[in-house]
Amino acid sequence: MVTPEDRATVGTDPSAARDARAWAGAGLGRSRLASFEHALAGMRQIPGVRGRSPRLGQQRATPIGFESHRHEEPKAVGLRHSIVLAVRRGGSMRATARRYRVSLRTVQRWFHRCRGQRLDRVDLRDRPSGPVSPPSRTKLATERNILKIRSWLKNRSPLGEHGAAAIHREMTTRGLAPPCVRTIGRVLKRRGALDGRRRLRYPAPPKGWYLPGAQQGSVEVDCCDFIEDLRIRRGALLDAFTVISQHGCLVDAWPTNRVTVAFVQNRLAERWRRHGLPGYVQFDNDTVFQGNHKPGCVGSVIRTALRYGVVPVFAPAMEQGFQNSIERFNGSFRRSVWERFHHRSINELQERTLAFVEAHQRAHALTLERSTRRPMPDQPCAAATRVIFIRRTDSQGRAEIFQHRLLVSVRWCNRLVRAEADLVNRTVSFYQLRRAAPSQQPLLAVRTLPVLFYEHPH
Repeated sequence: MVTPEDRATVGTDPSAARDARAWAGAGLGRSRLASFEHALAGMRQIPGVRGRSPRLGQQRATPIGFESHRHEEPKAVGLRHSIVLAVRRGGSMRATARRYRVSLRTVQRWFHRCRGQRLDRVDLRDRPSGPVSPPSRTKLATERNILKIRSWLKNRSPLGEHGAAAIHREMTTRGLAPPCVRTIGRVLKRRGALDGRRRLRYPAPPKGWYLPGAQQGSVEVDCCDFIEDLRIRRGALLDAFTVISQHGCLVDAWPTNRVTVAFVQNRLAERWRRHGLPGYVQFDNDTVFQGNHKPGCVGSVIRTALRYGVVPVFAPAMEQGFQNSIERFNGSFRRSVWERFHHRSINELQERTLAFVEAHQRAHALTLERSTRRPMPDQPCAAATRVIFIRRTDSQGRAEIFQHRLLVSVRWCNRLVRAEADLVNRTVSFYQLRRAAPSQQPLLAVRTLPVLFYEHPH
């Protein structure tokens, strides 16, 4: 007989109340009855159900294909609970299979899954197919041998190498039939036996991030370099002076017998008269660009750039990233021009270089159109008075500017700075540079140059 308490707990369905009382008699508390009612309500809406059942309410659960999809898994779990509960209440497996319109094997499967356990503690969800452990998994004994050999190689071997390749060689020497090197590496990673940490790669800062205005692309930067020791067969060594703009990919290349100061001055003036003036021109620290190593000396190439109103910039030595664009173009020039053809003379090399430059500009025509407009040198332009040095301070916080070692800050050691040398006032302003924060460049210090051989052209 159904009591009013059962009706209040699971609703007005007599069959649902009887099932709920059976759950309570099987050892479940009253807190589980509401969840059982939810499962029964879901069973009445299973797709593919046919017929009527006095035990489940208005519809009998007859699924088309018992193994449910992921979105139908809660309904299937409720059906499996009902099947197991029916057998535990004394019904035979065959009668339960006919009642729920499933196979006898299905009833046996879920009943044996729940044997010796409470229904609220049994996981009746679908399990993944296949074996628990894949047959291709490395054996436990092999993994232990790998770890033992690594420890021996690290602590006792004469060579001291204890990586995956060294472990593979040692296992081969001992006749242990080792797995491949990649598998040994995965075993070491899974067992936490790797000494080094994975390198963290941060996103690169924008182009020209270290120069005012160039980071936003409003000012163009011409990067200059030269390729040395290009030997023509049975001929002398040749050099090639190369230039590329950072934002517009405007390139030029001039092979010559030797890159000199006068050659660089003439080629830059020719380029700027033809394409317009950039805001900055960037060099490395070669004496051709910077001048001799006399303290306070301002080279001829620097003076030429200042006369055109272009600010010279000198990239730091032994630093990555600042000369990437010109180094990439130099590699492309070597592959596409120098290594592809057999050049019998310098004139033939110059012709192929000119064709390569024209083809490069056609390929990057859209980038050139979107780049910043370059003013022509025939327009009135005041001479520049700044020279910028990108430097890394030493362990004492000092940087070398025009062969003078100036103190930047004792709190900014072994860090990047931008040094703006004012040639008129003979002062140097140092600004902080950090790739992680390219837009934050506060002023660190202002120093005075002891000696400077320069007169501003009025």
